Amino acid sequence: MRKLPADPWHGLKPSKVTLEKKDESSLIYAIGSLTNDTTRQRFGVKIELDVLDAHRNKLGSATDYTEVIEPGKEWKFRALVTAKAAVGAKLVKVKEQE
Repeated sequence: MRKLPADPWHGLKPSKVTLEKKDESSLIYAIGSLTNDTTRQRFGVKIELDVLDAHRNKLGSATDYTEVIEPGKEWKFRALVTAKAAVGAKLVKVKEQE
């Protein structure tokens, strides 16, 4: 089993990701947050999520983007999920503009 680095996203700390479905809408969103635990601004932050079915198989992906996360602040992401069979999502990539 491959061991993940202690801080894979260099001071950007993710929360648990959950799915949100509004009763009156057919839209599903993967929601969570990313906290900037560093002392510098983070620019052009994009997250990528794997969208999962009931057996934890990947159905597709979802993304969200923010221009900046201030030091010590939290960004609440909301990524549109297009797979109707989705029951979960997990954060797989955090990319920052260089």
